[in-house]
Amino acid sequence: MGGMKTMSAFFCLCLFSVFAYTASAQESLHNLPVPRWAALASPEANLRTGPGKRYPIDWVLRKKNLPVEIIQEFEHWRRVKEPDGADGWIHKSMLTGMRHAMVKKQATLFAQPGSDTRVVATMQKGVIASVAQCHKKWCQLSVENFDGWTEKKALWGVYPDETWAD
Repeated sequence: MGGMKTMSAFFCLCLFSVFAYTASAQESLHNLPVPRWAALASPEANLRTGPGKRYPIDWVLRKKNLPVEIIQEFEHWRRVKEPDGADGWIHKSMLTGMRHAMVKKQATLFAQPGSDTRVVATMQKGVIASVAQCHKKWCQLSVENFDGWTEKKALWGVYPDETWAD
């Protein structure tokens, strides 16, 4: 019988550890820096005038992976700014941290970072691409069946001084 008590205490301790870890992991999601970039996780999302379902819908965004800038947080709600400058509140479940950027004006996709490399494609204003990494002046993108590099200044969805690599 003494072994059973020990096993129960061990199980409870393990279960408590799992819950404590889960709570701390979730809390860290709320302590990310603001402002930061995210993207729409679904093809349609409501922007509300305040952080809750009781607030009226001000805008409906209809473009999956559209990059948005998170500018404020309140519980499970994120105040975001979209590329045209409109802002509103969206539930965090409608967002993804997968990085995407939108082309601000026609831009060239090059094989390597640098305008003296092979041209892969020309992207029109409004094209949304996934972003793999960004260097000082260039970002590596994937759009449809094309992969390449474009100048960071041509994109909405990355900060000018932001750099990262896979």
